[in-house]
Amino acid sequence: MELLKLRTLVRSGGAVENPGKIRAIRKDIARLKMALCEEGYRV
Repeated sequence: MELLKLRTLVRSGGAVENPGKIRAIRKDIARLKMALCEEGYRV
């Protein structure tokens, strides 16, 4: 949900306080997906 808010802010022309935050959130999501795949869940 937080990623969607940040992307909306960027697309509307707003400046993000911390641009690295978007990358960090995306990496967190990727880690979660990888862990779920390793456990056998389909993502």
